[in-house]
Amino acid sequence: MLPFVAKAMEGAWPVADSNIPPTQTGILLSLHNSCICNALVKPPTLLVLIFIHLQACRWINIKTSRVGGLTNALQIQELCSDNKIPVWVGGMLESATGQAPSIALATKGSMAYPCDIFPSKRFYTEDFSEPEIVHSGPGKINAPMEPGAGFTPKLSLLEKYASRSATL
Repeated sequence: MLPFVAKAMEGAWPVADSNIPPTQTGILLSLHNSCICNALVKPPTLLVLIFIHLQACRWINIKTSRVGGLTNALQIQELCSDNKIPVWVGGMLESATGQAPSIALATKGSMAYPCDIFPSKRFYTEDFSEPEIVHSGPGKINAPMEPGAGFTPKLSLLEKYASRSATL
């Protein structure tokens, strides 16, 4: 499956449905000021290597959950760092537990841009995890210092809102 080229804030345009050969992607990016979404390509590190080789990316936003987790995200971050491609980490509409790997990645010194990880209250009346993600200052979130992910699912809240459950 080929990647999507997305014009910022204007939706996606699939390269696979175009007549533009993959070697022209760099030209396409320079003409359209676009960004690459690698969520559909496995392994995602391969796509990043291809785009670096083609000089088809100016920056990369790493969404940890879309690239298959922290291991892939760390590999992408390292590839970008080695090739001087600026990165930042993007969250999705995740609970604190879901954002934990992104928060860990965002603490790497190579982040070139502010990360888009948000406090729990932005999306949830009550987060399904504890502790909730909160601002520690203007535009700042402290990463957990405990071993592990640093966040724990609130099982009682998950049970309360579950439509079904099963015991294994």
